[in-house]
Amino acid sequence: MGAGAAATTGTSAAYGHLVDPNRKWYSNRRIIALNAWIVLLLITSSTNGYDGSMMNGLQSLDQWKGYFNNPTGGKLGLLNAIQNIGSLAAYPIAPYISDGIGRRPTIFLGALIMCIATAVQTASQSVGMFIGARFLIGFGLTFAALPGPPTALSRSRAPGHGAFLPPSRPSHPCSRSASSGSAPSRLVS
Repeated sequence: MGAGAAATTGTSAAYGHLVDPNRKWYSNRRIIALNAWIVLLLITSSTNGYDGSMMNGLQSLDQWKGYFNNPTGGKLGLLNAIQNIGSLAAYPIAPYISDGIGRRPTIFLGALIMCIATAVQTASQSVGMFIGARFLIGFGLTFAALPGPPTALSRSRAPGHGAFLPPSRPSHPCSRSASSGSAPSRLVS
């Protein structure tokens, strides 16, 4: 049995000349750009919370209820659950797609699916079209969110500077707050 990997301190000769220990992170334009890209990778985790709160906001609107013939019971449950069903449908294949074409193209594919599905959901003319679009939003979300945190970790700062990777759904509560402010509301007297 061999020993495990040894932890080293200091910099490797391969990249040591690139790391200036006296330079602060906020004075390095590339580090700021890198951290901005990492934030974009992690923002996919807010999609689920935003979607759930937006659906709650829509269901309180009389116009939405009237347009979709006042859904109740199983149909209303399906309207809310179909996004999660779409996410579950993508889980068996998303890791293989990510391994096959790479993490960044997989994130782009998921974002593209979600953008197309959002356009379809916005233009939906029937409950079936709305449900299909929400399924695709969930399907794309898995492709975007699954490789996001590992990609963010692998793109984080150089060794010797600890990488911070929050839990898998770090901005879920924040996204719910954002969507509650953007959903149309009505005054209750």
